[in-house]
Amino acid sequence: MFDGTTEKLPFSTEQFDIVLVSWQLEFAADMEAALGDILRVTRKNISSRILVIQGAPDNEFIRFLNTTSGLPNARHQGYLLHFAKEYFARHGFGKAAVSHIKAHHAFPDEDISKRCRAGIDLLAGNMVSVIDKEELFSRLELHFRGSEHAIGHNMAMLDVRLTAN
Repeated sequence: MFDGTTEKLPFSTEQFDIVLVSWQLEFAADMEAALGDILRVTRKNISSRILVIQGAPDNEFIRFLNTTSGLPNARHQGYLLHFAKEYFARHGFGKAAVSHIKAHHAFPDEDISKRCRAGIDLLAGNMVSVIDKEELFSRLELHFRGSEHAIGHNMAMLDVRLTAN
C-alpha cells in the first residue's frame, strides 16, 4: 500500500521480486506509464513475478456499479488485463497465466430491504453522489429475491514471469 499513482510508484528501481497490483489499472490515467513503472520496480530475475488482479467477466459488483452510476462504464476489466499482458510480454515478461478467483460480499440478513440498504452502502462507497440509489435498490431487490445472500465479486488474476532466454 502506498500513497500516489501507479504511474509514479514511490519505490526504488528493481526493489521487488514480486509485485502485486490489485484493482489499480482502472485508475491509471496513462496505462503505459503505469505498466512501465510497475516493470521498473520489479527485479529482472527468474523468480520475479507481477500479479495483476482485476474484475472477472462474471463480477456482479462491477455490473451493478456500471448500470446504476452516472459515470461512463468502468474500463472493461478484460481489456485492462489483456493490455497489461501484451505490454509485459513486449518487455520480457512473456510467460503468462490467468486464473479465476471466486469471491463475494455476503448479506446474511433475512430482510431483503436490509440487504438492499447494506448493498447500497457497500456499492456506493466513495461514489455516493453518482449512484442512482433508487435504481440500485430496485436492481438489488430483484437480485436478492432469488434468495441470494451475496453479490459476486469474482476476479481474474494475471500472473506474468520473465521469459527464459
